Amino acid sequence: MAVVGGLMPDIDHPRSWIGHRLQGISSMISMLFGHRNLFHSPIALIIILGLSWYIFQGSIFVFVSNAFCLGYFTHLFGDWITHRGIPVFWPIKKKFRAPLSFRTGGIIEHGLALFFIVMAMWANWQWLT
Repeated sequence: MAVVGGLMPDIDHPRSWIGHRLQGISSMISMLFGHRNLFHSPIALIIILGLSWYIFQGSIFVFVSNAFCLGYFTHLFGDWITHRGIPVFWPIKKKFRAPLSFRTGGIIEHGLALFFIVMAMWANWQWLT
């Protein structure tokens, strides 16, 4: 569920991985909000957290919901550290970014992705042994 949550903010982009699979929904969201707007804001994450808490409180599905929200958060964080930033105070259109940000698709992004993949593999190996 963390992986699904990590993909979900890009539902507002019809050419994203999830946008291709949910083409009709993605196109409608893109027309209404555009890319990196509502679904790339902490407001969306707060709404999802609130709804999932309300729906799943006291059930085992809280863990599934938490994993989804963690993935969603990591996507927002990843976009916040890029030059394009995210609309922290949506519906205000101004986008904020980290003081040390980088270009999407560049060598820094690929290096960070590789680092986190290696760390996740190491952590899983440690857990299994």
